[in-house]
Amino acid sequence: MNIHRNRILTLGFWALTLILVAGIIGGLFYMIREGGGNLPVAGQAPNFSATDITGKTISLDSLDGKIRVVAWFHTHCPDECPLTAYRMEQIQNQLEKDGNFGNKVVFVSITFDPTRDTLPVIKE
Repeated sequence: MNIHRNRILTLGFWALTLILVAGIIGGLFYMIREGGGNLPVAGQAPNFSATDITGKTISLDSLDGKIRVVAWFHTHCPDECPLTAYRMEQIQNQLEKDGNFGNKVVFVSITFDPTRDTLPVIKE
């Protein structure tokens, strides 16, 4: 009786593990394959001044004539931030390939955590 019960529990464990692994692989495949498309437009950002990655002060208005993609981030984020950063990198690579990044399109990334997200940390 115990052997039969242990066998059922073992089979159940492996079935559940297989289902979870298949779900994770399927989800990753979907994100990579279908993750493209248009980014939503949330609205127009008001003008502001900030320090860029080189330490130079810029304003949003100084980027007039270019499409500005504004995103918020923090470097100490284990969840969605790495996936968002990866997707932004894909977009940047495609824009560079098309000759549009920097010329027609710029990214403006704003940290949620300026205390921890110092220039050296962001550059790294």
